Amino acid sequence: MLTLVLLLLAGYLIGSIPFGYVLVRLVRGVDIRQHGSGNIGATNVGRVLGWKWFPVVFLLDLVKGLVPVGMLLYVWTPATLEGLTSADVAALVGMAVILGHLFPAYLGLRGGKGVATGAGVVAVLAPWPAAVAVGVWLGTFLPFRYVSLASIIAAVGLAVAQLIWAGQAAFAPSERAATAMCLAAATLVIVRHRTNMSRLLAGTEPRVGRRTNPASESA
Repeated sequence: MLTLVLLLLAGYLIGSIPFGYVLVRLVRGVDIRQHGSGNIGATNVGRVLGWKWFPVVFLLDLVKGLVPVGMLLYVWTPATLEGLTSADVAALVGMAVILGHLFPAYLGLRGGKGVATGAGVVAVLAPWPAAVAVGVWLGTFLPFRYVSLASIIAAVGLAVAQLIWAGQAAFAPSERAATAMCLAAATLVIVRHRTNMSRLLAGTEPRVGRRTNPASESA
């Protein structure tokens, strides 16, 4: 039990690393939480610093989800831990990483929306559904230029793709970790974007392409 607790704690602390906050501090010397939407994610960083910084923060946040889960699945893979398979443990740690990003210990629990970090986690646990989600994200973002809309639709696409991919085995031991993670990640992304959904319906959600201090962001 102690090993599992320590792994979960490590995952949470890794997820709490606020790359967007640190980058804006280094580049401009300001607190990203006091600018734009106040969110530390890639989209708000892009709008405050310029869009060339969006992929930098997105990739950093993605890596902090991808690496811990990948390490547990492919480097240190306990056969069982507290009756859980290595995939189960990796999924639990992945969720701890995502929660760390959403509620970072270093920033008073005020974090991002989990899109990039969640993408890193599911890319390891469910690579094919994750690839579908990427395609859905691009297919939505490119014509409409709304990061939030693309993220919401991609989250739904991820969950649906995993259920179709796994089929009747979706909740069997071989697939339960991937299915649970896809469903949980999709739910968190949608919940964290509820204000964006209201603005999308009202027609006030800003599109990508301007460097401003916006009222909303996504990643």
